[in-house]
Amino acid sequence: SWKGDPDTGERLAGESRSIFEGLGAKEGIGKVYMALAFSLHRKGDHAAARPLWKAALGISREFGDQHLAVTQLIGLAMYVFEDGEAGEALSMALEAANEATDAENVQLAIWMLDFVAAFAASAVPEGAVRLAGAVEALRQVAGGGMPLAPLDLEDAGSVAARVLSPESLDQALAEGRAMTLDQAVEYAKELERLVSGLSTS
Repeated sequence: SWKGDPDTGERLAGESRSIFEGLGAKEGIGKVYMALAFSLHRKGDHAAARPLWKAALGISREFGDQHLAVTQLIGLAMYVFEDGEAGEALSMALEAANEATDAENVQLAIWMLDFVAAFAASAVPEGAVRLAGAVEALRQVAGGGMPLAPLDLEDAGSVAARVLSPESLDQALAEGRAMTLDQAVEYAKELERLVSGLSTS
């Protein structure tokens, strides 16, 4: 599915599911739900993918797999975002960032903050770019990490570039690059409050 062949991905996920069901391995079945959901998402069948992703998250929570649960939570947030619920998606992304931070998984926390910035970009473009600047700098210090591009999610800088001047973009990025991880998480919380306030006003 990652390589652009979701039909084969769906078939392999189905075969894996049969094996895990035969073994009675529920934790493995949860991982297959995630793989199957991703292949369906790649094929554009979001309605079928979303409940599978939610089921995968429930199983990860049940077995205490926090890393996988965070990844699945952000996947579910993407479905919410695609359904036009940016505020709810942002709240879920912030929850995922907090969980990753609590687990001291720095690279995962930074990746979650990238989602927060992307989800907030339409409502608060300058703030989202500031957070994206923090993500960029923190990712370099952490030795890399997953980008958003393979998930077909437009990053905060691209969204904000449609409404902000190049000078404003550069300044916001520079301000963000000076943040520590803790400061970036606190700033993400502030963005979530701003977006929530805009949606209720």
